[in-house]
Amino acid sequence: MEIANTHTFVRGLVKEIGDTLVTRKKEAIDYRAGERLEAELQEGFIKKLRGKFPDHGVIGEGNISIDKKLNSDYIWVMDILDGTKNFVSGKTEYGTSVTLLHKRNPVLNLYYAPEHKANGADCCWFETNEDAEGAYLNAQKMNLLECFHFVGRKGATEFRKRGKIGLYAPRTSLRECIGGIYTLLKTGGIVTDLNGDKVIPISESILNSREAIMPAIIATTSENDVQYFVKLLRRK
Repeated sequence: MEIANTHTFVRGLVKEIGDTLVTRKKEAIDYRAGERLEAELQEGFIKKLRGKFPDHGVIGEGNISIDKKLNSDYIWVMDILDGTKNFVSGKTEYGTSVTLLHKRNPVLNLYYAPEHKANGADCCWFETNEDAEGAYLNAQKMNLLECFHFVGRKGATEFRKRGKIGLYAPRTSLRECIGGIYTLLKTGGIVTDLNGDKVIPISESILNSREAIMPAIIATTSENDVQYFVKLLRRK
């Protein structure tokens, strides 16, 4: 697979989804309406994705992975409407996340927040892939501290103790956290579970479980800081 071409193709699909969310936002009068819109857009996205990559697996909202193909080397993990509560409340902090796994390792991630302003732009693109040197926010290379800041705004708890920085995220679904994990790794972060074991590659048991739930994770800037934050969290 040519990752650059795949990135470009999927970026176009994600852009369509984000722009559609903006134009149809008034339809989402409550959470259920938001879920229905997400299901509709996810169905269309998967149809286009499968037209291009018919043998790839898919993990999405609503147990879409029950048709499996999870024995494929390539698996797409998607959260078509990340931040449903914000979306139906009229806020701008929502987006679309799509990550490609190859042999259980992330190799491409796109996150598009069509109404969230960043770096002087009226929208927000986080993107990286296996050929990229780092991760990018609106085409500008991010450093690790910037990455911690933006990932921390998506539900993780940020710690700053004695000059060290870390993020903690409780157990959550793979599709909600894999993009953030990959972005942290691409910017030089360390991501482990609370035993200090690395969470990438994704275990087969997680991929094949019904809900695809990840363990609680800790992310920090170096191997030496992992145990520090693990002990800190266990005292809480």
